[in-house]
Amino acid sequence: MSTSGCWDVKRWVLSFGADAKVLEPEELRKEIANELSAAKNKYKKGNSYTLK
Repeated sequence: MSTSGCWDVKRWVLSFGADAKVLEPEELRKEIANELSAAKNKYKKGNSYTLK
């Protein structure tokens, strides 16, 4: 796969949602985990967000 960088791969992996699992590199694995954790926190009960 050709890509312009890690950002492209990160967005591509995130497009699969819960159906994807990054095995390596560890840095990308951590970035994906952090991104998904932040998204999960937005949906916790009591949190309210609006689109900008």
